[in-house]
Amino acid sequence: MASDDVTKLVASAKASRAPVLNLSNRNLIMPPQGIETLSSLRSLLLNDNRLAMLPIDLAALSNLRELNLGNNNLSVLPASLGALTDLLVLTLSNNMLCMFPTEILPLTSLTHLWLSGAGLTQLPDTISELASLRVLSLAGNQIARLPETFGELEDLEWCSLRGNCLTELCESFTELEALETLFLDDNRFDTFPAELLALDALVTLNLRGNMLVDVPSLRTMSSLASLDLRRNQLAAVPSHLLRLRTLSVLLVREGNEIGPAVRAAHIESEAPEAYVQAAERPKTAARLMR
Repeated sequence: MASDDVTKLVASAKASRAPVLNLSNRNLIMPPQGIETLSSLRSLLLNDNRLAMLPIDLAALSNLRELNLGNNNLSVLPASLGALTDLLVLTLSNNMLCMFPTEILPLTSLTHLWLSGAGLTQLPDTISELASLRVLSLAGNQIARLPETFGELEDLEWCSLRGNCLTELCESFTELEALETLFLDDNRFDTFPAELLALDALVTLNLRGNMLVDVPSLRTMSSLASLDLRRNQLAAVPSHLLRLRTLSVLLVREGNEIGPAVRAAHIESEAPEAYVQAAERPKTAARLMR
């Protein structure tokens, strides 16, 4: 879209006090001028551009509830991002951040954080400050360990750690009592993480593409309905899994579904972020418009 058209969209949004401004896929290199003056915005979509920087003064966007900056060229974030304390949904996936952006730690109302494919190698202990998180994607990074404070994200319901370098979980992972969906596929686990046995609310677990040779009894995981163990090193299907009454989908070998009452369902292992955003966004959008 020509820059004149973007300028007109920003001007129109300001004149009408629009709650939503969608500037995604506009091939933008710089943020459009005047965007920081749109104080009525509740949802700002700047994803899929070529942005390398953001306006320094984001604090004026005080009503913002959703900010999508995914698929850009951002390597740093302005400190003013932390002033958006009512922000609920933040997407920073597929940028060039390399380090966890501590600028977002003041965003204690945040419920959804997308930070996949951002080149992260570690998480700070202070991630626990984002205590309202319900959905967290850290997929496709190079994280080798989780800080012990990770278990303090007690409201977490959906988490993707797929495609990292994890060999174990932190002990505090047992404290994630609200967790229902967990993606640990394509990591480096060679033993089943014992911390998972304490998660009796967990419904969906993906451990595809690790190096597991055995799976212990999962009887304590009383809500588990879907389990993906494909592309591991299991010599056979553990017989105790077939007797697990809650399990409706068990994936052990590519193309096979095994279980006591297999339904036409599958684990969303290939694109968890797209899956959950599609499921969550209608509810999020409705909330933003209130």
